[in-house]
Amino acid sequence: MVLQHRAAFAIQTGVVTRVRRVKSKDNVLADPVSRLARATFKEEARKLGATKFVKLPMSKETTALMDELAVRLTELEEDGEPTSGTAKNVEEVYAREKYYESKQQAEGGQSTTDSDVGDTAPTRWGFVSGFCGLDSMSFAAEPLGGVPLAGFDVDETVQRLWTERTGIKCWGGFASVMDAACDGHLDWLRPMTLIYISGSPCPDYSRAGLGHGVSGRSGSLWIDDCHLGIRMQPPVIIREMVTGIFDTDGGAPFWAAVDLYRDAGYKVGWSIRMARRHGDPTSRRRVFLVAIRPECIVDGKDATDFFTVERTSSDDEVTVATCLDSEPEKDSRYQAKMSRGSTSATRRATTARASWGPLASAAWDGVFMTRTGLQ
Repeated sequence: MVLQHRAAFAIQTGVVTRVRRVKSKDNVLADPVSRLARATFKEEARKLGATKFVKLPMSKETTALMDELAVRLTELEEDGEPTSGTAKNVEEVYAREKYYESKQQAEGGQSTTDSDVGDTAPTRWGFVSGFCGLDSMSFAAEPLGGVPLAGFDVDETVQRLWTERTGIKCWGGFASVMDAACDGHLDWLRPMTLIYISGSPCPDYSRAGLGHGVSGRSGSLWIDDCHLGIRMQPPVIIREMVTGIFDTDGGAPFWAAVDLYRDAGYKVGWSIRMARRHGDPTSRRRVFLVAIRPECIVDGKDATDFFTVERTSSDDEVTVATCLDSEPEKDSRYQAKMSRGSTSATRRATTARASWGPLASAAWDGVFMTRTGLQ
């Protein structure tokens, strides 16, 4: 029970815990006060790599965890369940394990029965979001069973919004996350993570950034993020970037990323997608790179199957008109102005329609916006 609460605490707060198996008499780090081991606490901590010691007040998350555990322990005691956490003998250990297994089997049987009655919920899987921003991945993944496990972004506003929406603490800048990954502090994410999705900053690969590429202020993050994803070892990696990356040094940064993922054992595919063909009212073009571990690919499929054939804009047309209300609310000030100007507006529209010639009908029907690329 304590381990379950600790796991939930680590995911929600971003605080990583590490287990060290020791004999009870040597358990000076876990309980230095009751074991009267204050004198050797720092010595034992230094053996684990600690270099500095700072006294900090107990966090509100830790206090809340302790309070929750206290309530749960009381409930267990009232139910007659053992709460000491220490078995008296080997037989008791086996008895507890058998009881736990039978309880899990009973719960699994009940879950199967419930699923037979109603619709089967999608299998839950986790993802990590890099440079998360507004994080559209959360909205796209939720209907498919995807849940966010972690995310990072240097912008404090993004951190606050992401944390409030997901209930999980958003990490800070890329450098600190990379350091944590290199030190092994993110290894606990591996068993739970299916996808690492990331869109590193694009200015140095766009016209606005003058195409500085990897030598720009943030351009090197494109390659650095490759190393982060490879260190995390998720089954699937999804990257996104502006198409200007192909104009930078002949596309060298992009092909370098492809080589890095392939050298790490991934199968790699990529495709340029048009936003307006996927329900977004803009004409942005982006290149998506997908890297998947070979053992996770369905038999008979390869990297050429990572992307579906992109439909045309006419299949699901998005224009300015489709993004606005068809008419103003009744009795609104805007509606009153429109009513007063309706006669003159109609007269101007008629004149314009005549002057546009062949384009008149297309423009009038709202298609002209699409044809001119104005979305």
